[in-house]
Amino acid sequence: MNAGDCVLQPPEIRHRVLESSDNLEVIEIGAPAEHETFAEHTITLPTPSLQPDRDFAGQRFVRHIADQTPWLPWRHAGFEARNTGIDLATSGYANAMTIRANKRSVITESKHQNQLMFLFVLSGSATLETGNDGETFQLEVGASVTLPSTHKFKLEITTDNTQFLLVEVGKLI
Repeated sequence: MNAGDCVLQPPEIRHRVLESSDNLEVIEIGAPAEHETFAEHTITLPTPSLQPDRDFAGQRFVRHIADQTPWLPWRHAGFEARNTGIDLATSGYANAMTIRANKRSVITESKHQNQLMFLFVLSGSATLETGNDGETFQLEVGASVTLPSTHKFKLEITTDNTQFLLVEVGKLI
């Protein structure tokens, strides 16, 4: 795996990290976050063959390779997205994508329709204005924020070539 790549590990899948490089950063999001994590240094994986259509409690395994995925126009003008395929593998329950924009691109939403909306700044910077009180936060590389569905927000890109990871989980009815 390389920077920008992504894996969806559905429930019940056991895995083993075989190797990692120095200074590796991993963002792990569990939804629902109801699993225990243990270190098992000698694990026998259950199946030696690939089964890409195998279903695990309504989800499928995904390995997203960023360099092989095109940037496409996103739902907000001035932004492009690289979709990881998690939306299809979870039948729409969750979505993860890398979003990029240049300076002066703006997202304004009165509220969103997800149980969880999570942003993680990968490069560049943005200003986030939240809630009815207009509180403002400067978001730099490495910053993350969760946005409640009931709060309006405005995200203004403040540097060129800004990218962030956007994760949306559980559409509200």
